[in-house]
Amino acid sequence: MKILGKTKTRKTLNKLITYLEQRPWIIYLAAILLALPALLINLGLFPLTSDEHIRGLVALEMQIRDNYTLPTMFGEFYLKKPPLFNWILLGYTSLLGNFNEFTLRLPTVVSTLLYAATIFYFINKHYGPRIAFANAIVFVTCGRMLFWDTMLALIDITFSWVIFINFMLIYHYFKKGKFWHLFLLSYLLTAIAYMLKGLPSLVFQATTLFIFFLYKRKFLKLISWQHLSGILLLIITVGIYYVFFFSHYPGTFGDVLETLFGETTRRTVLRFGWDRTLLHLLAFPLEQFYHFLPWTILAVCLIRRKMFTTIMNEPFIKYNSIIFLANVIVYWTSPEVHPRYLLMFVPLVFSVFLFFYFKYKDDIRHRIVDITLIVIAVIGTLGTLSLPFLKETREFEFIWLKMVFLFVSLTFLTILLIKMKSWRIIIFGIILLMVRIGFNWSVLEARGKLAHEITSRAGAIQTGQMTKDNKLYIYKGTWVDDFSAFYISRERRKLLKRVYGNFDRDALYLVDERFVDDAGFEVLYRFPIVWEKKPLHLMKFRNDQSESE
Repeated sequence: MKILGKTKTRKTLNKLITYLEQRPWIIYLAAILLALPALLINLGLFPLTSDEHIRGLVALEMQIRDNYTLPTMFGEFYLKKPPLFNWILLGYTSLLGNFNEFTLRLPTVVSTLLYAATIFYFINKHYGPRIAFANAIVFVTCGRMLFWDTMLALIDITFSWVIFINFMLIYHYFKKGKFWHLFLLSYLLTAIAYMLKGLPSLVFQATTLFIFFLYKRKFLKLISWQHLSGILLLIITVGIYYVFFFSHYPGTFGDVLETLFGETTRRTVLRFGWDRTLLHLLAFPLEQFYHFLPWTILAVCLIRRKMFTTIMNEPFIKYNSIIFLANVIVYWTSPEVHPRYLLMFVPLVFSVFLFFYFKYKDDIRHRIVDITLIVIAVIGTLGTLSLPFLKETREFEFIWLKMVFLFVSLTFLTILLIKMKSWRIIIFGIILLMVRIGFNWSVLEARGKLAHEITSRAGAIQTGQMTKDNKLYIYKGTWVDDFSAFYISRERRKLLKRVYGNFDRDALYLVDERFVDDAGFEVLYRFPIVWEKKPLHLMKFRNDQSESE
C-alpha cells in the first residue's frame, strides 16, 4: 500500500509539473501575485529609518507651508535634492489621505514593480519571456532589494528605474538608427532623473553617450543637431523649474550650485584621501557581492576561458557590460557609497550572469548554481520551524499557523525547484518572495514592537499632540534629529523652527541636556531621540524667572 501511495503521489506530482511547464503563465502569475503581499505586509509597521525621515519631513513642510517649489527642513532651505520625489510623496499622501509610514513607502513598492516590468519588457525583446522574467525576479529578490531597499521611502529605486530606462532606450534607438528619438527621449529622462536626485543624472548621461558612441565609432553624432536638440530639451525642462525658483527666491543661485556640487563630490577621493580610496577599491567588489546575494553566486557562470569572446559576440550583453563598467567607475573610486546607489546597474550585471547561466546549461558552473539554490531553499524551509520557539517571535499572534503555512509552502516550492530544472531561477525567486513574507511576519513584526525607535516615535508623537495648540520652538543649538522632527511636525501640522534669542516666554521649547538649566525652564515631558538615545525635553519658562538668552 505504501509503495502504491508513493507511486500515485509521484504520478500526481509529475502531472502537475507537466501542466505547469505547458502553461508557464501560471508560474509568472503566481510570482506576481506573491510579490504583492511580500512587498506590502507590515510595510508601515516600523518607524522611519535611514534617510526616510528627511524625505518625509521635507515633503511634509512643503504641504504645511503650501509651497511646492522650495524644499525646507526646520523652515530653512533644503537644497540637497530637487523636489520631484517630494512631489511624488505628496501625491501618494494626498491620494491616501495620511502621512504614515505605509503611505510614504508605497511609492518605493510601486517603483520596484514598474522597474521589474521594465526589465522584463526590454530583455524579452532579446531572449524571450522566461529569461526576461528570470531577470526581473532576480532583481526584485536579490538580498539588498528584498530585505532592505524595497521597505524604505527613499529616492534610489525610483531614480535607478529612470536611469535604467535611459540605458535601454539609448541602446534600442541606436540600433534602429533613430537618433532624434534617442536624444530627445534620453534627455527627457535625464531631466526627470535630475529632478529626482540632481547632478548624478548628468554624469550617467554624459558617460553613457560618450563611451557608447565612441565605441560604436559614431562620435560625430554627439555634435549633431539631434544631440543639440536633446540638450536643449534638458535645459528647457529643468530650466522652467529654476526660473520659477530663482524668480521667487533671488540670491540663492550660489547656494543651489554649491549644494548640488557638494552632494556630488563629498563621497569621493577629494574628501577621503588616497588611503581610504585605495582600501575601498579593493573592498568594493566583495561588498557588492555580499549585498546582492544570493544571486551573485551566478557570477560563477562567467568563469570560463572564452568569457570575453562570448560577451563580444552578443550585442545586447556587450552593451550592458560596457555601460556598467563605464559608469560604475565613479562609485568604485568613491569611498562612501551605499549599495542603494548602484541599483541602476543591478539588472545590467545580472543580465550578463543569467545569459551565461542559460547558455551553458550542462556544465559544472550551472550545476554549482543549481545545487547552491537547492541547499539554500532546504535551509530556509527548515528554518521556518524555529519561529514558534524564538524569543523574539514566539509570542506573536498566530505564529504556529504562520509557521505551518510557510513550511508547507516552502516544502512544495522546494520540490518544484528540484524537479523543474529549466525553471529553477524563477521558482527560487518565488521561494525568496515567500521567505520575505516570513520575514514580514517575524523580523518586521519584531522590529515594529521591540526597536528603540518605537519609544522615540511614541515620545515625538506625544510631544506633537501635547503642543498642537501652542507655539513650539527648538531652543538654541539643541540637537533635534530629523526623525523626531518629522513625527512632531506631522502631529502639529506646523513648522518646527529654531530660535537663538528674543525668546517668546509664552511658547514651549525643545531643549537638550546642555541647556536644561539655561533659563529657568520647567520640564513638561521628556523622551529619548534616536540619535545616540539622548533625551529631549519639552519645557517652558518658569513664571518666576526673568528672560535669559
